[in-house]
Amino acid sequence: IMAVVQHKNIPDADLHEAKGAEGATIGQGLISNGDGTATFQNITPRGSSYFATVGTPFTLAYPATDTILNPVTTSTGNEVDTTVSTDCKLTYIGDRTLTHRITANLSVSISVTNAAIFSIWKNGTVVPGSWVLCNLVSTESTNITIDCETNLATDDELDIRVSVSGGSGDIIVNNCSFSSLGLQ
Repeated sequence: IMAVVQHKNIPDADLHEAKGAEGATIGQGLISNGDGTATFQNITPRGSSYFATVGTPFTLAYPATDTILNPVTTSTGNEVDTTVSTDCKLTYIGDRTLTHRITANLSVSISVTNAAIFSIWKNGTVVPGSWVLCNLVSTESTNITIDCETNLATDDELDIRVSVSGGSGDIIVNNCSFSSLGLQ
């Protein structure tokens, strides 16, 4: 008859790694699949890009309707389960559906004083609660932050869009950062 030993009383030298640990990469943790099994997966999916140039700003010709804001962006190089395109889009490529916090920070101006609406879109549909209405004054720089949460599944794509409510006004972007962070 074998003696029953509580797991907490097993000496460190006699403990074993969890199944699948040998194939896990740095930053992965054991995640329950909800069916009595677990696999090693990335704990915090994330991705971010930026555009920053005061000398040569990005100009979006008068966007009368919701138009993708697509300056040439650069990846920060810290992506996990997310791809970053050079046209200011983020695509989640993780295996599990997960809530993400989406953040866009912009420094913008407008060619003609007018109101503009900035928002985050997922797969061609606006993310509810992401709208930011700004009264932009001609040639004055305004800082804008959009912060929202949404569930992302494999291959969901995010972008930033803007529309100007009046009859004119080009949007001028001096800098922009766009990021997605998976939440547990």
